[in-house]
Amino acid sequence: MQNDVMPGDFVSNRPYPSKYKKYSNLYRIKISDYYRLIYTIIGTSSDKVYLILAFLNHDEYNKLFGYKKS
Repeated sequence: MQNDVMPGDFVSNRPYPSKYKKYSNLYRIKISDYYRLIYTIIGTSSDKVYLILAFLNHDEYNKLFGYKKS
C-alpha cells in the first residue's frame, strides 16, 4: 500500500452490508481467484489509515454483497 495509494477496486455495490454501513468507502483487493480482502481508508488526505475489515473467500464475499453465481 506504500507504493499504490489505493490498491484494489472501490466497492460501488450500495447499500453496503449492515456490518459495513458505518464506513463511507470500501475497497476490495483480489488476492487470488478465490480470496478477497475488504478494507476502508480513514483519516485525512495527508494522514491516511488503511483499516482491514475482512479476508474472505470468494463465496463468502459473494454472499455478503449479494452477488449470485452465473
